[in-house]
Amino acid sequence: MNVEHTFTKNAYELNIKSSSKGTITADKETYGYKDVVTLTIKPVEGYVLNEIAVKNGTTKLELKKVNDKYTF
Repeated sequence: MNVEHTFTKNAYELNIKSSSKGTITADKETYGYKDVVTLTIKPVEGYVLNEIAVKNGTTKLELKKVNDKYTF
């Protein structure tokens, strides 16, 4: 008897809400389990980032900040 199988990594789509006060870009459009996603924050002149939150459904993910980039 032979049992054949395949596994695939769960993939999640990243959706970033736009703002006229600056941009947030990600290094990936989709990510999977244990992938690290880096967000780059670029406010327009005269503005600073006040708050950022990343949620997976209703679960808020922990962000780590390094310079002007955040990872989760």
